[in-house]
Amino acid sequence: MRFDSHIGSRVERSVGSVFDVDSHSMVPLDRIDNSFLVSEWERKRADPYHGDHHTAYDYGMGENRITSDSPMIMHDYYDNPTDHLTSNYDIHRTKYLSSYYVPYSTSIANVVDGENAIDEAITTALNSLKGQSSTWGADLGESKSAIEDLAKNTITGYNFINNMRKGNFRGAADALGISRRSFEHSSNRGRALANAWLSFSYGWVPLATSIYDEQKTISDIVNRNSNNVEGNGTGHASGSVDGPYFGDIRLKGEWTTSARCTLKATIANAGLFNLNKFGVTNPAAIAWELVPFSFCVDWFIPIGNTLSAITGGEGLDFHGGYFSVITRQNISLYSKTGKITDWTTVEDGGNYSEEQFVFNRTALSTLPLPKLYADMTPFSSPRAANALALVRKLT
Repeated sequence: MRFDSHIGSRVERSVGSVFDVDSHSMVPLDRIDNSFLVSEWERKRADPYHGDHHTAYDYGMGENRITSDSPMIMHDYYDNPTDHLTSNYDIHRTKYLSSYYVPYSTSIANVVDGENAIDEAITTALNSLKGQSSTWGADLGESKSAIEDLAKNTITGYNFINNMRKGNFRGAADALGISRRSFEHSSNRGRALANAWLSFSYGWVPLATSIYDEQKTISDIVNRNSNNVEGNGTGHASGSVDGPYFGDIRLKGEWTTSARCTLKATIANAGLFNLNKFGVTNPAAIAWELVPFSFCVDWFIPIGNTLSAITGGEGLDFHGGYFSVITRQNISLYSKTGKITDWTTVEDGGNYSEEQFVFNRTALSTLPLPKLYADMTPFSSPRAANALALVRKLT
């Protein structure tokens, strides 16, 4: 492990005037109260490794840097009410926040959320090994209801178009289920709009997507010109903190964790690999897709993705891979300003800021197992609209 650093010095001073007993007068003061050394920049990295430029190997490095370190300015003042002289003092002194805090000693990143990002990256990479894939197995299980919905919506579309051609606007509205009667009460109006949105989101869009995916899957199989496959996945997490650190000093910070996984393999059994691309070799994933409202659970914990990833390596010979994690942290300290005692006022709260960066790569010699992970952003706009529509339909 290599280590490099740059050391800087800090000097805390008191400057002003104080009462001198011998001369019985105010005399100047310029005093060094404290001095210490601080690691302003440091880097740790693994020793060089001369590989073959094809095989991943373990590696780690980190870099920390102080980006700001300005001292607090404190004003100590006393005026003797009796003679306005004896024991008087008027002093400005500096105090570095780094004297209360050991640089780079605090990690605010949430370890559990970071591991969740790694699990997401690995599971996504396993699914990515299939390349362009489709859910043909689940589509077959839903074929009866899909055909019925398609027939129903086709008839609805025909009646709507036919009435519009004849100028029968009331008949066209009735065909879409948005007649005046359905809008007389707010509950009916909300339910009608919810039904229309859900029909679009979970009827037409998934059907069109499935047809497109299956066509692309076939094209991917036909046009394949190499037996080498690669799966890639990513995961992310972030957070922030803001709370008391020591006395009137507060600690504030933000962090992000980004995980990446790459898996490399060759096709050993083309038939099994192709069936896996169509989603027909994983009965657990098919069964989950057919469970009512399973997609709602997947919004928070993508069980479907994890089940699908179980067969990510079917028909393949694994040749290696890795997952890497980058964590960035920005931490700052600051003190409140104002009077803290009858004789001391904090005129400037100072500022201390540091950046921490850590990179670690772990080589994989065997195909990793998928793991359940939580979706850290379950309330995206489309999902929120779908959730509201479901609630409206069921109430």
